[in-house]
Amino acid sequence: MKTNTLTPDLLHKMNAYWRAANYLSVGQIYLYDNPLLKRPLTLADVKHMLLGQWGPATSISFSHSGLFGHPKADRRSWVTAEG
Repeated sequence: MKTNTLTPDLLHKMNAYWRAANYLSVGQIYLYDNPLLKRPLTLADVKHMLLGQWGPATSISFSHSGLFGHPKADRRSWVTAEG
């Protein structure tokens, strides 16, 4: 029985995609400005009242990296929602 495994290069790319997606999620939830950290963060960059939650962001981005990060992945639409 032959098993198809992912190459180390592809695993590295999928992990990089997952980390970038998590970074973007955190930036959208917590930051008003300066998401690329072109200057040191200040208190003015951070939202005083948070909208959204961190909880499902990592699992959703992990699923996206697994489904869409693989070159042979099915490219159909995939809709998710929290809850």
